[in-house]
Amino acid sequence: TWKAGDVKWSPATGMHTSEVVSDAPVTIVEIEVKKPGDPAKKITTAMDPLKVFPQVYHVEFENSQVRVVRVKFPPHSGAPMHEHQLNRVVVYLTDQNTRMTGADGKVDVAVHKAGEASWGGATKHQEENLMDGVFEALMVEFKN
Repeated sequence: TWKAGDVKWSPATGMHTSEVVSDAPVTIVEIEVKKPGDPAKKITTAMDPLKVFPQVYHVEFENSQVRVVRVKFPPHSGAPMHEHQLNRVVVYLTDQNTRMTGADGKVDVAVHKAGEASWGGATKHQEENLMDGVFEALMVEFKN
């Protein structure tokens, strides 16, 4: 039994069949990690978002292959400059309208709909939620 926004890990087990038994439609984002984790891929920066702004970034799950972080910005709030060292997939649980200012001063606006996913590489930036509502996402960082 899962609830909307839950994070689950299933180790590789070979062929299987899944069945949705709910009466209502469901959306599942499944990320299949095909490579083992690389022990050299560690988060070493003092600018790790979990250190810089733990009020917004919270580890949901971590193992040798991934770190899954829940990001939850209140309306019209932001995070100071921080660094993402690992490649990542972001899954949007709510709509997103966020201003991101890079370490070089370049400003971008990221807009996504709930249920979308995006890919990101290493970066340094600060963020600001431009919406009147909460912005929430799951960030899956890859250690390979």
